[in-house]
Amino acid sequence: MSAETNPKFPVTPGPDPHGQAAMLLAESLIHSLIGNEVLSVQEAFNTVEIARDTQVELADAGRSPQAATELLDVMLGSLEGDLAASQRQA
Repeated sequence: MSAETNPKFPVTPGPDPHGQAAMLLAESLIHSLIGNEVLSVQEAFNTVEIARDTQVELADAGRSPQAATELLDVMLGSLEGDLAASQRQA
C-alpha cells in the first residue's frame, strides 16, 4: 500500500502546513541572526539565493514543486528591503 492510499498517511490538498511552518521558522531565524549581527544581510541574501537557484534546478528537472521556488522568492523579497537598507548605511 502506498502513502497515497494508506489511511495512516492521508494526502491533503493544498499547502503542507509542516513545510510552511518550517519556512516561517527558517526566515525568522535568518532575521534574528541578522538582528543579532551574527549574519550580515548580504550573507543571508546569498544563502537564500543559492537555495532558490537549487530549487529552480530541481523544479525544472521535475523533482520538486514550483511552489517551493515561490516561497523562496518571497523570502528573498523579505531580505531585499533589509539588504537595501544595510547598503545605504554602509
